Amino acid sequence: MLGFLAPMIIYFVKKNTEPFTRYHAAQALNQQLTLMIHFVAVLAVSIPFAIALDTPAPLALLIVPYLEALIGQWVFIILGAVKAGKGQYVRFPAFFCLRMVR
Repeated sequence: MLGFLAPMIIYFVKKNTEPFTRYHAAQALNQQLTLMIHFVAVLAVSIPFAIALDTPAPLALLIVPYLEALIGQWVFIILGAVKAGKGQYVRFPAFFCLRMVR
């Protein structure tokens, strides 16, 4: 849940000096914040149902954002790192990376 700290620190340290690093740190920060929003939104919906129904079955909905964070996060981070290493700008798909920090 604290995966946004490293990109946030890099973003604030390099935001006025290196535009390439700032851009990719913003992409990583946006991705981490988006994953956290997805997880918290599903959690906020499933917990009241689990309490009302007195069963943990609605918590199974948390599997979707968990798999998104587990698989999608690493796929896009690796793709972004490879492209950034080649000096290219990379943009993640909007579902996995809402544009909050520019």
